[in-house]
Amino acid sequence: MQAAGELQHMQAALTRATADTYHTTDPLGHGSVLRDLQEQRARKQEDFSNQFLSLLHQHEMSKHSNTFLADLPEHCIVENRNERMMVSLGFTAMLLELAAIYCTLSFLLHVPRKRE
Repeated sequence: MQAAGELQHMQAALTRATADTYHTTDPLGHGSVLRDLQEQRARKQEDFSNQFLSLLHQHEMSKHSNTFLADLPEHCIVENRNERMMVSLGFTAMLLELAAIYCTLSFLLHVPRKRE
């Protein structure tokens, strides 16, 4: 009984989900606020990409292209700082694995001497 009453709501929800129209529904009157936020976000993204492209073109034109790295945000450069640590950790893991293999094989292949 209750499921039959909810069927039309379920159909509407499935239609919205497949059409991706959740931003157009306005049950509580917040649709205009959501549209304003989406427009503001789109403007900010466009402004950022325009500024980034203009800076990129300026630095491509200049002869000092190494200064471009100094102008990048920190999170763009930080990922490369740990490269040496990752290489040394990988090398250490490889050495530990070789030591484990050596210990395992030496225990397995050790032939005890017979004492009579």
